[in-house]
Amino acid sequence: MRKLVRAIQNPKFAMRWLFTQCGRWLPNQFYLSVLYRMRTGEKMNWENPTTYNEKCQWMKLYHRNPMYACLADKIEAKKYVESILGVGYTFPLIAVYDKVEDIDFDALPNQFVIKANHDSGGLCVCKDKAKGIIVRGKSDDQRNLSYDEVRKVLKQSLKKNYYWGGREWPYKNIKRRILVEQYMQQSDGSGLNDYKFFCFNGEPKYVWMGTNYTPMHFDIYSVDWKNQHVAWGYVNAPEDVPPPPGYEQMLEMARKLSQGMPHVRVDFFNIDGKIYVGEFTFYTWAGLCPFNPPEWDQKFGELIDLSKVEIIK
Repeated sequence: MRKLVRAIQNPKFAMRWLFTQCGRWLPNQFYLSVLYRMRTGEKMNWENPTTYNEKCQWMKLYHRNPMYACLADKIEAKKYVESILGVGYTFPLIAVYDKVEDIDFDALPNQFVIKANHDSGGLCVCKDKAKGIIVRGKSDDQRNLSYDEVRKVLKQSLKKNYYWGGREWPYKNIKRRILVEQYMQQSDGSGLNDYKFFCFNGEPKYVWMGTNYTPMHFDIYSVDWKNQHVAWGYVNAPEDVPPPPGYEQMLEMARKLSQGMPHVRVDFFNIDGKIYVGEFTFYTWAGLCPFNPPEWDQKFGELIDLSKVEIIK
């Protein structure tokens, strides 16, 4: 309903929305070419992609490493992190459910986070069962939901398949489930900053850092922690922030986790100096979001050498 209202109010959004809804019968390359033009205003160069956004589209079609589907699954990704780093580097898993009807809220602790294993958004947060549960990032953010309402939110999440919108193939065949994690916060009660490491061939090059403001602000820092003053889908924070405690450990963990991949984004949280891996992303913004200033699309693109990327269809 929210998207329908937005489509009525915004003709450009309506055209994009209708295209993605009807486009699943179109060949992937044609679909992505049209979508890329609609979202970026540029023509997709399949013969010689040079920018980050172009190369993301190319890799969607030609570099389908089966391991990426496991890493896109928030449950299976925990197993990968444990195999590389050992135990204790992901948020503690409390329960996994195949269906929303299986969720036993009475058996869950007083505080928890519940979400779909393939979703982006729709994160249900419970800080106190007596006060209810909120959905982070939605228009009803501050409204406490009943358990039945939470089940409805999660049921909608399970219906989503991100493959069809942007042809992000790792999401196509994920077995969609519900996971419950321990609720995490700093000891002073503050929220969490988000550290997203852009890695290329096993080497982190930039950190996209989300500061705990409302709404979120993001800045791109070089690995030697210099703010590059680039806006990418979010506004920048009002001031620079220092690197987090254990930053060098984060860098080393990002190196280990990204080995063998031409490009992956590895997300971290730092809670009172303890580092946790969040998730893995292969096409940030689905490769459809312009940079500001625009030359950064080229700078990021230069870090992906397609001549060395194994073609896996």
